[in-house]
Amino acid sequence: MLMISRSFAGLFLLWSFSFTLYGQTNEGTEFWFGFMEHRDTGENNMVAMITSTENTTGVISMPGANWELPIQVQANTVSIVRLLPSAEHVGSEFKNAKGIQIVMDAPSSVYIHQYFGMRSEASVVLPIESLGLEYFIMSYTGIQIGGTDYPSEFLIIATEDDTEVEIELSSPSKGRSLSSGLYKITLQRGQSYQVQAATWQGDLSGTYVKSNKKIALLSGNAWTQVPTACEFRDNLLEQMYPVSTWGKSFVTVPFRENPFDIFKVLAAEDNTSIIISTENDTTVYELNRGEHVEYREDDASFIEASKPVMLAQFIIGTECTSHPIGDPSMVLINSIEQTRQKLTFFSSSFQAIDEHYLNITTTTADTAFVLLDGRPISDFGGEFSVLRPNPEYAYASVELRSGSHTLESSRCGVSAIAYGYGDVESYAYNGGSSFFKFNAELPPLDACVGDPVSVSLDLNPERFSFEWDLGDGSVSAGANPEHTYQNTGTFDITVQVRDECLATENSIQGTVEVSSKEELTISESQLLCQGDTLKIEVAQTPGTTITWDGPNGFSSQSAAVTRPNAQPQMTGTYSVIGQTENCPTFPAQTEVTVFANPQPNLGVDTFFCPPKGERVEISPGSFPTYLWEDGSSQETRLIEVGGEYYVAVTDLNGCVGVDTFSIDERCPAKLTMPNVFSPNGDQFNDEFTYSTEFVDKIQLYIFDRWGKQVFSTEDLQGSWDGTIPNGNPAKEGVYFWQLEWEGFDDAGQRRIERQTGNVLLVR
Repeated sequence: MLMISRSFAGLFLLWSFSFTLYGQTNEGTEFWFGFMEHRDTGENNMVAMITSTENTTGVISMPGANWELPIQVQANTVSIVRLLPSAEHVGSEFKNAKGIQIVMDAPSSVYIHQYFGMRSEASVVLPIESLGLEYFIMSYTGIQIGGTDYPSEFLIIATEDDTEVEIELSSPSKGRSLSSGLYKITLQRGQSYQVQAATWQGDLSGTYVKSNKKIALLSGNAWTQVPTACEFRDNLLEQMYPVSTWGKSFVTVPFRENPFDIFKVLAAEDNTSIIISTENDTTVYELNRGEHVEYREDDASFIEASKPVMLAQFIIGTECTSHPIGDPSMVLINSIEQTRQKLTFFSSSFQAIDEHYLNITTTTADTAFVLLDGRPISDFGGEFSVLRPNPEYAYASVELRSGSHTLESSRCGVSAIAYGYGDVESYAYNGGSSFFKFNAELPPLDACVGDPVSVSLDLNPERFSFEWDLGDGSVSAGANPEHTYQNTGTFDITVQVRDECLATENSIQGTVEVSSKEELTISESQLLCQGDTLKIEVAQTPGTTITWDGPNGFSSQSAAVTRPNAQPQMTGTYSVIGQTENCPTFPAQTEVTVFANPQPNLGVDTFFCPPKGERVEISPGSFPTYLWEDGSSQETRLIEVGGEYYVAVTDLNGCVGVDTFSIDERCPAKLTMPNVFSPNGDQFNDEFTYSTEFVDKIQLYIFDRWGKQVFSTEDLQGSWDGTIPNGNPAKEGVYFWQLEWEGFDDAGQRRIERQTGNVLLVR
């Protein structure tokens, strides 16, 4: 199992088999978000703002409403899409299908803005790559006006099916009177779930949310005052950052025109020390997991924490300022490591925002390399000031026009907060940042002797340098060294990392458990005949998972494989590999050959007439051996009697093929009828005698000239003696006969014939 000791913020170590993870930003191609309940329910406007550094297209959709629109973005500009009124969530603790998805063809940045009637707020939207599994909520106490509560709230959106979410409330919700203990929900892809505090006095800050799959999480208030004692109110809306991206060092810059700002800092772990330093003061807080503290500050500050924290900055209500415009807004502050070299953002004028500002932070050494819309910030009336509590950093604040802007630094990068003021309203959002996962849960590592292992730090090698000690005497200066261990055991690894921008050096330690591979015992190669049962087997040790691959896409996870009725297409190489908890086994193979059975051919079934001396000789073809149904073993067979005949032949592979032959005895029927007879007792032609050959059935009727029947018979060789039914001799004259008989014709077809004729009776 990999165990990592991190001694500074901003580094993330990941071991894997040839696996490398790079840092995330607010730029991506897939985004999920939603809109919480606004003070002006059903009336407020909701828009998405999409920007990119290149021309691109995409689609925005709300799958639960069967709604979607195409998106077109020109490079370094912003496309704005208005959402349906039904996108707003109303109420608490109901599952909805109001998740909104944006999919772009090229990397883009997305921001959202919700506004109406002098109530306005905006947020950056994180791409799916920057989302996580573990969050805490940052929000603010609500208010009550005219008997109506406007609560603290948050919103969960699932990005995959079967997303299991655990929620540990910090304050009672509308649906739950107790805030202690976890409760669980399951969401499907695109489903959403809003939670609101039970009363206006509740603050859901510190609520813990954990999931088994990535979720998007937004938080804020339907309407509130910041601080609580200041009149003038606004909605709050901000996407939460996963705990894995939190940092320990921050620079804060005052919002323009405000006498002070409100800050809230929240800890992810117990015993977290937080030091807040300004030019003239230092304040220390001690927080435990989920605890948060609110404070006010009117100066730029440097914040250091012993463990990862989340920091929010709030614009205050206009009543507490001398500036005639503005109102509450909330934004999360990046830690100093989460910089980007280039970011594009939008200064929104929606809902009559009149003033637009940008707070910028960077290293002091990089101030000369920072450009805004391709120009130095001095062109915008701004200048960098060195941060007095920590001179390694500098900050600036500039006023902008509404519209899209690009901020960039060719060296260590920048961070920025975009915000604006209108008549008793405002907005603020993160203008763009990286989301390195400093605090992600590290997966365990098991390596195998002889297999290369790639070690990767989530750091840009252009900014950082590395010195690896891989624990077995091997060293490397690469950012992502690949190494093969030749022996089993536990190896301690160390990497010394230097941040060339911040001029700091730090050390990371870890261990890797290297195990040996097992040999597999597999069935020997097989020669089979078509129709046999194919059986292959591998000895499986406990805890080993087996995977077979074979011809024509065959696969199986069974140690013993049985395939009845084998066919030639099953011929080929069958490969198997086992996976243990630590290592895959060495692969093993066995060959299987399935021979096609021989195909004897006795010909088509037929008929003949043995009484006429006809005989039939049959042969299945040339094969090594023969076995007929009568036990004979000759190649040919002389057929003299009709019936079913069978032969089994064996080829050189020992495979057997069979064929059957059926032959019927079918002789063509013949019948002879006399035309005169003289029943006078002279012993010559005294009877009407007919003859048949190969006739199966006969029916003969004889009639006098008046149509009266005088004789009938079914005898195949019968005769009429010339008497009528009463025994008297029939009179001389012509008599008529009618005959029906059944037999085979010359083509072997069974036929029923009807014939008529006459016969002369003389005495």
